[in-house]
Amino acid sequence: MPFALVILIVVIVVTAGVGYLGLQSVKPTTATVKSCSPASACVTSSLTNDVTLFTPYNPGYGQTMISVASGVKLSATVGVTGSETIKTYQVAWGDGTNSSGPSATFTHVYAAPGTYVIAGSAIDTKGITHTGTGALIPVSVTPALGDVITGFYPTLVTSLLNGTTGGIYPWLGVGATVTVNGSYSSAPPNPLWLAAGPTLAAGAGVTQKTYSHGSTWATGTYSFASAGVYTVTLSGTTANATETLPFTYVWSFYVTATGAGLGCSSCKIPVAKSPHPGEIVAYEVAPSGAVTLDPAGDYYTIGSEVTLNVFQYLISYNGTDEGPTANSFIPNAATCVPGSGQCNALYPGTGSLVSGSNMTFVISANDHFYDPATGKTWGVYPSDVMFSYLRMMMYADGSVTTTYPGWIIDQAFLPLGNPYYDISPITSAAVHYPYNNTPYNMLTSMYVNDSAFCPASAMTNAHGCITINTAESGYAQPALLDYLAHGTAGAIQSCGWYTAQGTGVPGFKSSGADAPCYLPGDSTSTSQSSFTTFLAAQGPTSWDGLELDGQGNYSVCSTPFCATGFNEVGSGPYGLVNANPTVGYVLAANPGWVQPAGCAGESYCLPAKGTFASKVVVYYDDDDTLGIQELSAGYADLAGIEQADAGTYLALAAKGQVVLVNTPSTSTFNFGFNLNIGLSTLAQFDPYKVNILSNTFDYVGLRDFLAQAYPYASVDAQYNVYQGIEFGFNYGGFIPEYLGNYYPTNVSFPGYNTTTGLWSDPSTSSSASSIVGSAAYYWKQITTSGNPLYDPQFGTGGYSASNPLHVPAIAFEGDPTHFAIMELWGKYVTQISGGAVVFDVFYVAPGVVYEYLVPGSPWALWLLGWGADYAQPYDYWAAYGTAVGTWTTPNSVAATLTEGAASAVYNSPSCTGYGAVDTFAALFYWANQLAIPQDCQGVAYNVTLYWAPYANHDTNVVQGQLIWNRLDAIFSALNLYVNTEQAFQPDYIAPWVNPSSLGLNGINGFPGQENLWYTVQGNGVVS
Repeated sequence: MPFALVILIVVIVVTAGVGYLGLQSVKPTTATVKSCSPASACVTSSLTNDVTLFTPYNPGYGQTMISVASGVKLSATVGVTGSETIKTYQVAWGDGTNSSGPSATFTHVYAAPGTYVIAGSAIDTKGITHTGTGALIPVSVTPALGDVITGFYPTLVTSLLNGTTGGIYPWLGVGATVTVNGSYSSAPPNPLWLAAGPTLAAGAGVTQKTYSHGSTWATGTYSFASAGVYTVTLSGTTANATETLPFTYVWSFYVTATGAGLGCSSCKIPVAKSPHPGEIVAYEVAPSGAVTLDPAGDYYTIGSEVTLNVFQYLISYNGTDEGPTANSFIPNAATCVPGSGQCNALYPGTGSLVSGSNMTFVISANDHFYDPATGKTWGVYPSDVMFSYLRMMMYADGSVTTTYPGWIIDQAFLPLGNPYYDISPITSAAVHYPYNNTPYNMLTSMYVNDSAFCPASAMTNAHGCITINTAESGYAQPALLDYLAHGTAGAIQSCGWYTAQGTGVPGFKSSGADAPCYLPGDSTSTSQSSFTTFLAAQGPTSWDGLELDGQGNYSVCSTPFCATGFNEVGSGPYGLVNANPTVGYVLAANPGWVQPAGCAGESYCLPAKGTFASKVVVYYDDDDTLGIQELSAGYADLAGIEQADAGTYLALAAKGQVVLVNTPSTSTFNFGFNLNIGLSTLAQFDPYKVNILSNTFDYVGLRDFLAQAYPYASVDAQYNVYQGIEFGFNYGGFIPEYLGNYYPTNVSFPGYNTTTGLWSDPSTSSSASSIVGSAAYYWKQITTSGNPLYDPQFGTGGYSASNPLHVPAIAFEGDPTHFAIMELWGKYVTQISGGAVVFDVFYVAPGVVYEYLVPGSPWALWLLGWGADYAQPYDYWAAYGTAVGTWTTPNSVAATLTEGAASAVYNSPSCTGYGAVDTFAALFYWANQLAIPQDCQGVAYNVTLYWAPYANHDTNVVQGQLIWNRLDAIFSALNLYVNTEQAFQPDYIAPWVNPSSLGLNGINGFPGQENLWYTVQGNGVVS
């Protein structure tokens, strides 16, 4: 869905007071009301006082009211404690919208940040309206995560004081007054944007008594003459050189008639304190535990959580992304971000440490590795950084490239390899493909302490420099910043320590495990002759044996990850004290830790020493049983609860024992079409009739039809919200929401109406063949001879109602939700096709699925997923769009559309009349097509292959966004995948933990607890 333009960061500041909580002692009364005016005041009448209201959320420590983000579905359930028979339940949401119906539970999405009051009521079969002193819930609505991370908006601090009776809650009696305040606590994080002063505006029926405002603040006092629901809105604008955007914050007020009771069912502010001060205890649902904690081998596992807390990076993402520019990052182990004004100030005359394709990072003298086994700390040097990136690059290539995180930095460090050359003498595999990670390419991609790039002050006041040369990759350098800030690929490892464990890199030497090390040739600079002599002696295959060891199955401890699989040393805020693959791990604060000086006070800056818990204990569990027990017992700080146990969580929440924090993630899921199905292997697993052809999905019209037949609205209503908790939401393109300022609002995704902003189902009315773009429309196109989308598989003698196409659709064992979704989708497909297409849904074990992720995969239609590695759309493109991507290989996308003689049928000369693939004319032409003709699929796909890398490295931010917008449209028209839902990440925490302190950055990858433990705060959490 498109973003709303209501965007700001909100910190609610409150003033203590009694409020109306005392009125909850009002005794139940009964009355009959025939009418009331205004209608919004109906729920305030003094009627049968036996209504309660419940939401899945409740306040956490440091909060006075529940908190949800804009765009998140909030459910509310009306309850009646009496014995009356209820005909209609009602909820007024406080923003001018109301819900009513025979069901007691309703859901709502707030479009604008603000403070609202939800009111519940019920009408019984006698026509009597019931209210209650527990029928109100205040809610703080924060900005949508995707809006926040643009960095365009100021940080807004707001307060509300009920001036007549005291208190901070947005309800009061007739004649009472309230005072509201809003001010900017900081300017927009993106320095290119400036915010104008805010103003306040009272809604209809509100009397403004006082009002004043300045360049960064506004305050006003208001009164209300009659009962009803009213609003006061703070408005402002933020602008850069070419664009101005509005933002708002809304206070809604519930004004009751004189004598009517008021009361809140969720206003019990948590006062609990951690039973283990200074220590965090967490239980995580991780049935198989962690595969490895070694950052060079840990990409797909839960172990990356350890890397996020134990290791440091040169730079880190600051949560404000509009392109790969220095403004989106902050220094970590480096003293500044190359290309930034900070680098220019620290090192004048160096071009801000950027020279052509070279970016130089100065290593801070404050950074220290920590070895918990010995208690020793020692400095971080450029040799450690070079060593770390070499370890990453060495193990990047394998049967599935992205098994290891090194592929991320390889995109900038290395040229592409050739699958048909450099066949290893040890094995017949092409070791250096797709990234040409030969020793020479890796070693020459970096310079250490080279005077041509490293300023003299860096050698005296810091620990020296590492310069990264991106020229080998063939792309400009800006995207390098995204890669180096990645949660595992950018991890800085201790050269001396890893070398001592036998998991080092050829040539690097150290005097001991807890000590710095020298570069190859015992050198301290890559410009020294001893280093260049070592470099000259390294043949293209001289490191093949070590690299092949890294391509082994590290889950059974093949080298080089045996000694360091669960024994790590880093320079981050924590050190790893102990770890067990299936039990969990223990962290302790790094005694040598010093907060990076270059980012103090900025978003996502690593914390100062002593401001975070000194110990962390994490348990891996097969299910959520133990976590629920420990949360219920008041011992655990955090615990993972499975979706099936949402009801258990709700029961704990009702008792005030847990708090829900539900953050939208950038993890996405889709169903992928295989263009070259391995039929013989498929027959071994498919229990149904196999009559699909290996190339059935080569026909783009069939893919268009199936994509439009996906029932988005039903899936969202039936499966994404479970017992009132939202676990996912619809999305349509390959670029997810909340990934910087890239999400296009004008791309027509399957099932989405860009005019109404609503998702629909392919029901009979919306699937008429006369409705261009509907599922029925595409069915008519593919079954009409002579049409550009005609599919001969459904011609004479082909698939029909009497001989239907059986589509093998697999679901993962233990995942009944997606099994049910596949069946629902199949129902619509069969209905619209008149029985000519049916879905055969069957389970396959996840391990078996991934075992067959090779060209010629047997899986015809299957579930895929991806989580963000860095805040760039190219991260998703690398998986789903590139010729060597994670999913394009087993789905045979590139092999079918662009490679070999067979691809000629998809690259008709008539399709190239709109410009060569490298022209804007071609990009815009194919982006504006409702459907891609059958014989032009390869041409359109090749356009995306050219422009995606270009957009990824484009320093012109506006142009880069425009290109991504067009690429999303082309990719959606090709319909190689049916993009379904984007996941929320629910965290369940103890009431003493401050929910706003959790490190729930939007790019933390797959759903689940990948927590930044050093951000967690609360009552007693930090000793």
